[in-house]
Amino acid sequence: MAYIGGVHLEEMNLLEVEFLRFLDWRLWVEPADYDFYGQGVLQHFAILEQQQQAALMQQQALLMQQ
Repeated sequence: MAYIGGVHLEEMNLLEVEFLRFLDWRLWVEPADYDFYGQGVLQHFAILEQQQQAALMQQQALLMQQ
């Protein structure tokens, strides 16, 4: 059974349907808003990748010292 943030997949599906009903199935997003948040997601993952690379380099440096 799959979990998403500690929530069963089936429950997440029900929550999604409830959310969509609350929105009356209106999912339109202004293109400027989509671009803004899309750039935020890309920046987040770029920073995450930089942090992971830095951690890997630190691990490699420690291994070379041994």
